[in-house]
Amino acid sequence: MSCSLPQGDIRVCDSELRITLAPLSSPHRTHAAKALCEMLDHTATIFPGSRLRMRLAVRPPPRIGLAFPASPVERSTATAVAPVP
Repeated sequence: MSCSLPQGDIRVCDSELRITLAPLSSPHRTHAAKALCEMLDHTATIFPGSRLRMRLAVRPPPRIGLAFPASPVERSTATAVAPVP
């Protein structure tokens, strides 16, 4: 049986070990992982063999537009100020 683990970042900051997971393959999985991280974060767990408090989080997914690279507000502003021939 194979198992793939989510990717993420591990950083030591002051007295904390910050573990940030990358978004998962679908929004409902990312939401579930975020809820689990929040629950575990409230336990104030100390990383074994250290004095570092573990802080868990999930990185937000990238914002992806449908077919346009800018947000609707940026697009409407750009077309509103375009010169008329």
